[in-house]
Amino acid sequence: MITLHGPVLTSLANLCRDSLQNFYACVTGNWDKCIVYPQTEVLRNGETVSGRLIGGNLSSLVSMLATGADLDWHGKILFLEDVGEPLYRLDRMFTQLWHCGKLNQLAGIILGDFSLHKDQDSLEKIRFHEEIWNLILELTKRSGLPVWGNFPIGHGIENICLPHGSYASMDSNRFTLSFT
Repeated sequence: MITLHGPVLTSLANLCRDSLQNFYACVTGNWDKCIVYPQTEVLRNGETVSGRLIGGNLSSLVSMLATGADLDWHGKILFLEDVGEPLYRLDRMFTQLWHCGKLNQLAGIILGDFSLHKDQDSLEKIRFHEEIWNLILELTKRSGLPVWGNFPIGHGIENICLPHGSYASMDSNRFTLSFT
């Protein structure tokens, strides 16, 4: 089943135009449009990979590990976001995913917003994201899977709606996430 990960009703008034148009397209059944976001940072390049798109909020996903709600991670493209979590908690959650063997099963990883708080200035946010990105690159260095950062998912004004469970292709050379 395809479900949507994206903005909630109370955040629609604050979305940028592109995110709002993407949201409208998704809820009207047109979720299969290719997403090109030039500000995406390719943290580790790789071949174009394909697989079902899974993910969402990191805290929620970690809380589902080893339960009946745990996802099949094998060959999937994982997208993650979380806000309001200090670095030590994010480190713990990512490390738990690694210890469970989940990160080694993936085809690719897409990282969205991991802002600590709303008032975080740009430089502070860049440094915070860099810490997270370096952690993910370290935990996945043996797998060599492609990793993207700065993808517009999370809780900000740029919050692209993604079709969770759809089949997707992640092309690091073109910065495109496409769906079939």
